[in-house]
Amino acid sequence: MKKITFLLFLIISINTICAQEVKNNHHSSWNSIIPKINLTEQWHFTSEFHFRRTNFLTDWEQFIVRPSIHYKPSNAYDFAIGYSYIQNYTYSDFRIPINANEHNVWQEITLKHESEKLKFDHRFRLEERFIDKIIQSLTGTYTIDGTNYNNRFRYRLTLTRPIIKIEEEKFIFIKIFDEFFRFFAKSYGLMIS
Repeated sequence: MKKITFLLFLIISINTICAQEVKNNHHSSWNSIIPKINLTEQWHFTSEFHFRRTNFLTDWEQFIVRPSIHYKPSNAYDFAIGYSYIQNYTYSDFRIPINANEHNVWQEITLKHESEKLKFDHRFRLEERFIDKIIQSLTGTYTIDGTNYNNRFRYRLTLTRPIIKIEEEKFIFIKIFDEFFRFFAKSYGLMIS
């Protein structure tokens, strides 16, 4: 398992190092509320609410609602299916020209393991994405005309390490993560009006 973890970390690191550098002067605040409801010992429901703001909280960047149902047979495995509604806003000259929505359905598996004081989470998610198709007219105005469909694979590695023990089983910890995105095909026009 250590070799697989190292290999995945190496792939993400190389991808990050080789990525094209784009410099944009931009300041964001990503705020989340993630309630969880336990249904049984192995089943639970969550919903994520993300409020992403920019320009020192004055403008919307993105709003996300992401409900999901999870089956967790042990501490090492978590299987989930969910839906995401994403409202993307036009907030700068390097983003989309008009506000647009995305709806996606996703399936994921999260694997967890520990090595001494370090905890590893490996999340594998497959998304089926329906994204508003933005069209520019000859006059330069933009409109939504149908939907583009594509698939995306996401792998997120999260490392957690406790740093200060507060009381039994309660710690202040540091958590770092990185995520790799892989698109399976370029978007193509699937007209859903």
